[in-house]
Amino acid sequence: MLISVVKVQNWHRFTVDLFFGAATFWLTKLNFFAETLLVEFVATKADLLAARTFSLVW
Repeated sequence: MLISVVKVQNWHRFTVDLFFGAATFWLTKLNFFAETLLVEFVATKADLLAARTFSLVW
C-alpha cells in the first residue's frame, strides 16, 4: 500500500510540475509576443509621424 501511495504522490508532483512548467512557458511566450507587438506599434507610429512631418515640410 505504501508503494502505491508514493507512486501516486510522485505522479501528482510530476503532473503539477508539468502544468506549471507549461504555464510558465506560455506566459513567457505571451510576454515576448506582447513586447514584440509594442515595439512594432511604436516603430510604426514613429514612421507615420516622420512621414507626416516630412510631408508638411516638403
